[in-house]
Formats: sequence, structure tokens, C-alpha cells
Amino acid sequence: MFNQIIIDKVFVRKGQYNYVVICNHCKTVFKIRESLIKRGKGCFCSTKCAGEARKGIHVSPSTEIKPGQRISIKTEFKPGNKSWSEGKILWHLRGESSCHWTGGSVVSLGYKLIRTTSLINNVYEREHRLIVEKELGRKLSRSEIIHHINGNKSDNRIENLYLFNNQSEHQTYHLLIKNNKVKEIKDSNIKIKR
Repeated sequence: MFNQIIIDKVFVRKGQYNYVVICNHCKTVFKIRESLIKRGKGCFCSTKCAGEARKGIHVSPSTEIKPGQRISIKTEFKPGNKSWSEGKILWHLRGESSCHWTGGSVVSLGYKLIRTTSLINNVYEREHRLIVEKELGRKLSRSEIIHHINGNKSDNRIENLYLFNNQSEHQTYHLLIKNNKVKEIKDSNIKIKR
């Protein structure tokens, strides 16, 4: 549709050339790589010029839709026809209507996350925090840390969970265990706090 107007060929380095070309729209002179010329590019100095030059021009006149023209009998909706989605797997559906729905639970970094609905949106919360909150009968503060006694993050039995007041206590415990200065925790403290 548009042809390159080549003025000059400039040597860059061994086997590579740049071309000096005139823009088909604004008539400015610019340089372009040889590889783009070979692919039929380089008719315009910028995408802005290309867009303005192509306004109103359809790529292929044979596929252009004229006003009042019927597109195709197959694509038009007819009464009694099946819905476009009937019998198909709809990948874009979310939540319970999705074909990938796993019951609202996901595993991330070893922790089991449970989908909880709030007033604003759906939120995934760590299952062990929900279990401890239910056992204590109160909401945990953000600073409170739940420790898995046996080290298995997916084992969320109440006997396997230990509540630390903050991250500092939790990190200190792990440091002391590493240096053999304290015995490992064997029992949960959550039933005691009840």
C-alpha cells in the first residue's frame, strides 16, 4: 500500500547498513535499519504519522463491511439457536462458577488459605489463623504469630498450633532453638488462653 522512498544507503559496520528514507506522510528525512527495510517497514518516521496516513483506509477492500451489509448468516443470531456459551467451558468465570473451583481453599507457600467473604470483596486468609480465632473466640491482632509445633505448615490441628504475642518472641524462640538454649515446644498454649 505504501512504499519506502529510499534516498541513500549508509555503511554502519561489516555487513550492516542504515538507509536514509523520506516519510510518506510528513516528508521528513530519517534513518532506518536495513533489517526493517527488508521486512517492508520504514514507510513512516513514527507511529503517529503511520496512523494519520492510514486513517480511513481499510487493509483489504474485499473484507470491508459496508453500511447495511449483512455479515454472515452463520454469525447472526437467530431465534431458537443455542447460546454461544452452551456446552462450552468458560475460562473467564470466577469464584464458584469457575470450572477450576476447588471449594475456596488454596495452598500458598505451604499454608492453606481459605476464601472468606467480607463486605468489600473476597479475601483469602490463612486457615491456622481462622482456627485459632474460632478457638479463642476473638479476632487475632496482626502482631500475633501462630507457630506450627511440628513444622508442617499444612497441619492445622489445634494441638499443633502455638500462639506468640509478636514476631520478636517467635524469632527469639527460633534463635534459641538453633543454639540449643531452650527445649522445643511440645504442647499448644491455645487451650490454656481460652
